[in-house]
Amino acid sequence: MKLMQAIDKANGYIFGGLTQAIGGNSTYCDIMDVQERWLDHKDLWDEFEQQEENQMNE
Repeated sequence: MKLMQAIDKANGYIFGGLTQAIGGNSTYCDIMDVQERWLDHKDLWDEFEQQEENQMNE
């Protein structure tokens, strides 16, 4: 987390984005949500998001 904060700070992202989202108060559920979205079920989530986007554009 400290590395991510240093990278955010170097990129000028001191007061927003990942720094606030992950800043020290991460819970186990937050980590599991990320794992489910990007590691465990990426294809399913990509398909779901594409369907949602298509419905919004209709």
